[in-house]
Amino acid sequence: MNLRIPALALALIGLPIAAAAQSAPPPPHPMLTQTQRQELFQTMRTFRSQEKQLHQRMRAQLLSSITPIHRTAIANIVGSLAIAPQPNRQQAALQIDRLLSPAERNAVVSARNAFLAQSKTLHQQMMVRMRSLIPAGNHPMMRTKRVWKQPADFNDPGSIVLRALAGGGMHMRFMMVHGG
Repeated sequence: MNLRIPALALALIGLPIAAAAQSAPPPPHPMLTQTQRQELFQTMRTFRSQEKQLHQRMRAQLLSSITPIHRTAIANIVGSLAIAPQPNRQQAALQIDRLLSPAERNAVVSARNAFLAQSKTLHQQMMVRMRSLIPAGNHPMMRTKRVWKQPADFNDPGSIVLRALAGGGMHMRFMMVHGG
C-alpha cells in the first residue's frame, strides 16, 4: 500500500502534462515533401539568376548613360570610399550627384525605375510559382504580406549609381507583416 500512494501521486502529477501535450496545436504547416523542396529551391535558383541578369543589365545601362570622363571620376570616388578608414557613403553619393549632368541624372533614375518595374514583376511571378508548389496557407512565408518602403535617398541619382556600382542593392526595403 505504501508504494501505491507515491505511484498514484506521480501519475496524478504527470496527468496534466500528458493532457497538455495531447492538446498542443498542430505545427503551423506540414513538412514539405522532398519534391516540393527541390522545386522550391529550383524556383529560387531561377529567380536569383534572373534577378542577377536584371542587375547586370541595369548596371550596364547606368554605365553607358554616363560619359567616360564622369565614369572615371565616379570610379575614383568609389575607390576612395573602398579604402577610406571611415567610409561615408552619403558624402560619396553627394559627390557623384554633383558630378552628373542633368541628362545623366535622368538616365540613371530611368534605368533604376525600369529595373524596379521588371524586378517587381519577377517577384510576383516567383510568388505565384511558389504558391502553386505549396498548398494554400500551409507555409508561413505564403501568409506574409510585404510592405515596401523607400530609403530616404531612393531617388537620388548619386545614391543610385553608388548602390549599383559599389554594392548595397537597388531594391526598396520591405517589412514582412504576418497574417496579411
